[in-house]
Formats: sequence, C-alpha cells, structure tokens
Amino acid sequence: MDRRSFEAQFRARQWLLIDQMVDVLVEAREDVYKLIPELAEEEDRRAATEMVERMAEDIPPFLERRSRARRLAEQVLQKSLEGAHGREEKLAGIVAARRRIWELADEAGDEEVAIRAMTRSLDCTEADLEEGGYPWSAEFADNYRPTVQEQVEGRLWTHATGVGGD
Repeated sequence: MDRRSFEAQFRARQWLLIDQMVDVLVEAREDVYKLIPELAEEEDRRAATEMVERMAEDIPPFLERRSRARRLAEQVLQKSLEGAHGREEKLAGIVAARRRIWELADEAGDEEVAIRAMTRSLDCTEADLEEGGYPWSAEFADNYRPTVQEQVEGRLWTHATGVGGD
C-alpha cells in the first residue's frame, strides 16, 4: 500500500467516525426535545429549548442534513470488508460494496457525486489486492522480503541509533 492509499483509507474512516458521532448527537437532541413538553413551567420549557438549541451548535450543519442514501452508503463502505478473509473474498466484498454505493448514488439527487466519491477508498484497496497483497494481510506478511534499499536503510538506522542491533 502506498501513502496515497493509506491516506484515502484514513480519511474514509475518519469521516465515518465523525458521522457516527453526529448521528448520536442528532438522536440525543431529538430525544431531549421530546422531553421539553413534560416540563411544568413555561420558563423552564423556554430554558430547556435554548439548551437543546445550543447542543445543536456542536453538530456541523452539513453533516446533520445528510440524506438517507448517504448514511446507507457510509454504512456499506464501513462494512465492505467485514468478514472477508482471503484475497478473493475481499475483492468480492469491494465489488458488492461499490455496486450498492453506486445504486444508492443513483437515488441520491444532489448528493450523487459525493456518494460516488466514497468508492475511491475501495478503488485503492482493490488496486492493492490486485497488485499482489494487501499490506496488512497475513499472506502478505508471510511472503514479504525486504528490498535491498530497505535492508541498507535498516542497517544504517541500527548503526546510527544502536536500536535493533545484536
């Protein structure tokens, strides 16, 4: 895997984490709004409403207004390799995820381009798998042999730092 591929994977997971946090905040805000009418005093209801509205300031508006299609596509992306063990299973998972994400994009209207763009991290993973192994797979680790440059750099590092030497 090259750095570009890693960065794509990192950004995809970073946005998924942010999305999940936003979903929880939106749900919590909606739940708390439902409690406001139970307050007996008008002043208490007004104060509670202000508190809940301030809570909304923590949620970036562009994330709060995501469509159902986008949320589903994010879930598909997140679970694309779940349970896949071998190279072929991973490639099949990528193909299925890409197909489903594009189907969701077809239905998404204004978010179509953004949803299609979510498949870029799948493209990077697929390229890594097709080029002979996903860097963090057991198969790749078992068959890995350092290049001459890596061997020389390792020896230089050991000599310069004293770390890793015998």
